[in-house]
Amino acid sequence: MSLVVLCVGLTVGGLAEAKVQASAAAPSAEAMALTRRYIAAMRMEQSMKPMMLSMVDAMIEQQAQRYPNLNDDQRKRLAGAVMAAVEDVYNNGLMARIADKMAPGMATVYSVDELKALVAFYESPIGQGIIEKMPALGQISGRAIMELLPEMQNDLQSRIVKNVEALNLGK
Repeated sequence: MSLVVLCVGLTVGGLAEAKVQASAAAPSAEAMALTRRYIAAMRMEQSMKPMMLSMVDAMIEQQAQRYPNLNDDQRKRLAGAVMAAVEDVYNNGLMARIADKMAPGMATVYSVDELKALVAFYESPIGQGIIEKMPALGQISGRAIMELLPEMQNDLQSRIVKNVEALNLGK
């Protein structure tokens, strides 16, 4: 899961950072206000929770591998501990902190006209209808990512090893 988060963060962050560096100007008050409206209309906290929760089973399995001789009761308690940790992190303002960090970059990357269009769409009944469906899509996405994650990690690791070995650094 951390690999997926890192890859997504680097991709999105890298693209946004390139755009932010290109403009180098701080976002206007209007752009920041529109960005806050956009974030609110997106209901990020509600939309992302199902995706995050859909990854809990994989997190439980990852932790269970550290304790191969668990009985059913211990496994059930382990699952509860993992779920409690995920809920604690999520309920401790994770999405609000992410939104606060993203907002200035979003306000710089998008033009005021683009932000107005985003706000108009996501505050509209159709936009809100789409937002209502995002938790279901988040669960589907989360499961797909978790199913592909071991393959992605193995593929990436083998490619890294191949590329690093090709450098002949030890010679």
